[in-house]
Amino acid sequence: MNVQKPTALDNKLTVPMRPTQTVVTTERPFQHQMQQALSSVDNFGKDVDSVLDGLHSSVNLQAEVRQARSMYERAMEVQQSLQKLYRHLRSAENV
Repeated sequence: MNVQKPTALDNKLTVPMRPTQTVVTTERPFQHQMQQALSSVDNFGKDVDSVLDGLHSSVNLQAEVRQARSMYERAMEVQQSLQKLYRHLRSAENV
């Protein structure tokens, strides 16, 4: 049985791929923006809840509640999309 020992050239071919410093530096501001966007959506949801609590005395309560609920649902869809994108970026960063 003829087994060849690995050479220095073989070792160079197995160097793990890691993101360059430029890529990591570029992604950090984007990740910060993503976190800010997620936080903004959370705050928006709290604002909508606050508005809903204050609408009890409104003449057009039902229409305003529907509008606020629609806005909140849209904000939640945006938040889910941002979370998926953020998870995708985090998994790509860990490769």
